[in-house]
Amino acid sequence: MALAAVLAGSPVAPTHAANINSNAAVCHGETPSDQSSMALSSIGVVTFASNPFYTWVVCAVPRSPLAAGATSGSFYVDGNNPAGKSTICAVYAYGWTGLFLGSSTVNTSDASYGVLVTLTSGQLGTYTYTSLLCGIPPGGVLRGVTTVQ
Repeated sequence: MALAAVLAGSPVAPTHAANINSNAAVCHGETPSDQSSMALSSIGVVTFASNPFYTWVVCAVPRSPLAAGATSGSFYVDGNNPAGKSTICAVYAYGWTGLFLGSSTVNTSDASYGVLVTLTSGQLGTYTYTSLLCGIPPGGVLRGVTTVQ
């Protein structure tokens, strides 16, 4: 009880959000067909080069609330493309009631990429859920997503 009294009377420094890194191995194919055209591995989602179509994967994206005064929140999406191919990804934001709050999309043909996706603070409230949807080309790799709040 004495400890609680001391803690309650101590000034507490404000907390700041930390980056949260998520390996894409936690992602899933958007459809059963997508699920069967990819493998989950220690490096993330690997799409089968023998599949002639893009594989669509969806990932939950954990995040912390934005710091006080922040005007936006960002997400880095990392992966690899085969030569001449590109990956398209979008981060979606939904309120706790299921209301769509917004999204932002990026498209990259870089062989090795780390692309930045940004949403406004109005789209990233305290109780906002975020997800990532990516179309990965045959032979591509989605490594993961980092939340930068």
